[in-house]
Amino acid sequence: MREKKFRGELNFNGKKNQLKKYKISLKKFEKSNPIMYSKYCHEWEIKDTFFPEYICIFNGWVEEKHSYLMDEVTTKEWERFDSLVRLLAKDYKLYLINHNKKTCSLITNIENIIVSYEISMNKDATQFTEIIIPELNAVLSESWDYTYILWHKKNGAKEKVNPLVTNSKLYQFTEKT
Repeated sequence: MREKKFRGELNFNGKKNQLKKYKISLKKFEKSNPIMYSKYCHEWEIKDTFFPEYICIFNGWVEEKHSYLMDEVTTKEWERFDSLVRLLAKDYKLYLINHNKKTCSLITNIENIIVSYEISMNKDATQFTEIIIPELNAVLSESWDYTYILWHKKNGAKEKVNPLVTNSKLYQFTEKT
């Protein structure tokens, strides 16, 4: 496939006398996108203009008296999240968030970001996977207690993701405040 090029004027530091024509590879721009990052994230967090929808192995929060259930989660159950991410990748372009570089990169092979159950269980919060889904104006982020969070703008994203969640044998719910 032929790579698209953009020919245009760029303004350097607001100085009009430094305008020059440059070729910009749109393909390269998509691979590392600080502009998209700033639309969804601020200071290692998803912006507070997004609303959380919880996706979990369990049908709701596990009460303290049933906390032993979290110790019994199997590899096969955890892989339901992998199934969800694969289904999302079939329907949407996904971008992996990199908070260290304040960028996001187009995921060209979803298998490159899926890790084993053992690795997942040993991650700290800074290593959790966070994926931007621009078409839905949403972010899917890994969280604690066998939960992912779909951050959305109340624009129909959670309804569009719901069949994929169900197909993956996961549960989706909104926390009551």
